[in-house]
Amino acid sequence: MYVILDGNVEIRKRTGEKTTRTMITLKKGDIFGEMAVVEGKGRSATAIACSDCRLLRLDEAAFYDLVQKNSDFAVKMIKTLSSRLRSADTLIEEVMGSDVDKQVFLGIGEFFKSQGELPSGDYVAFSGPEICSWASRHLGVPEQQAEEALTRLLEKRFLQRKSDASSGDLITISKRVLLRII
Repeated sequence: MYVILDGNVEIRKRTGEKTTRTMITLKKGDIFGEMAVVEGKGRSATAIACSDCRLLRLDEAAFYDLVQKNSDFAVKMIKTLSSRLRSADTLIEEVMGSDVDKQVFLGIGEFFKSQGELPSGDYVAFSGPEICSWASRHLGVPEQQAEEALTRLLEKRFLQRKSDASSGDLITISKRVLLRII
């Protein structure tokens, strides 16, 4: 994790294979990299210095020591994380509300994530009606709109119909694609 002592840092997130979006520009006193320290996972975005910067690096031990010994620092962390979560929620609402196809497509990933382990093979099959029902309950998308979105996703070849007669109303998604949206 880093504390900006001087300078400006842009936090950028990949939005496509060759595109990125600047999520926020941070200034003196701001922090970044806190998610990696708190969760012990890799970074979720890229930090780019916009000017000459002086940064204070905090490893996991130093971070937890500061949280335990300095309540002002702990409160600042909580406020920062809460503010960033609120911004992410707003962005999610904008994205999810604006495109039902995208919402259902990403929802398929959430559906399989909630199921636990993925079946073996290069493609994963699911029931169209089951996904539409799940989307209605978990995403707030009416079942009819979810069905229409699945039809459009099939037409765009993001999804495929399972071809054998015994499968009924099953749809498949490439496991490689599914793993990217989970």
